[in-house]
Amino acid sequence: MYFPQVLRPRPILFDLGDTLLNHITTNPLPYFKEGVRLAYDFISEQSHALPPYKKFHAAVRRSYFCAFLKATLLRRELDLHTSLVRLSESLSLPSDHDFVMAFGERLYRPMKRLGAIEEGVHAVLDRLVAQGHPLGIVSNTNVPAPMLDQHLEEVDLLRYFPVRVYSCDVGVRKPRAAMFLPALRALNCKPQHTLFVGDKPSLDIRGAGRLGMITVLKVRVGKPPRSRYRPDHVIKHLTELPGLLDKISWQCPETPPLLPQSEFPARRFLPRPAI
Repeated sequence: MYFPQVLRPRPILFDLGDTLLNHITTNPLPYFKEGVRLAYDFISEQSHALPPYKKFHAAVRRSYFCAFLKATLLRRELDLHTSLVRLSESLSLPSDHDFVMAFGERLYRPMKRLGAIEEGVHAVLDRLVAQGHPLGIVSNTNVPAPMLDQHLEEVDLLRYFPVRVYSCDVGVRKPRAAMFLPALRALNCKPQHTLFVGDKPSLDIRGAGRLGMITVLKVRVGKPPRSRYRPDHVIKHLTELPGLLDKISWQCPETPPLLPQSEFPARRFLPRPAI
């Protein structure tokens, strides 16, 4: 008896910062200061009592630093939402979800300008979607997921990625396998049939390669950085990706159900509906 092999377009996972969105500066401090001022003005408009701006700015910086230090010591992702809740309580401000999210959105709003989309990226993603490639994002970020999703919506990227795995939801960061496994589960794909495109050898290439994925390193300028974690392929622009897929075969065998759901971490964020 003969059972023909069923092929399907190869799943592709992307990093976010400096992969889908290129950072335009290495100094975020002015953007952070602008965000603190926006948050201060927003809270003042709500008729809440606030300390002088300098004390407020120092409190925000101290809260972020303490949260970052704790996350580093515990080898976890920074929980910015919880940090903002505690900061609000310490300033005798409301700590309900809506207020905290509005507070955080003002802090993050200027930071959106740190990321710019390369020319031609939408055309590349349109082509990949038209060919049927399942797409997803796996990103290290301490920005709460709703804010990041809104940012992706504003730059017209959200519609391409029904699966988005953020470290702020998982609680750990790449290169930990726990960051990649939920995306593989959601896309029902085996690691060896999946491409991962990222810009950091020690995080993206190391984590994806350790699971057996085909790794693609995006190097915007110059030569690939020296690292013990070497990618399978190197590109300088996402517009090179369709040509690379043609070379390595853009189809792969259909994947049967992977592992029992209990063997993957159950997370509330997969899959995310488009907004």
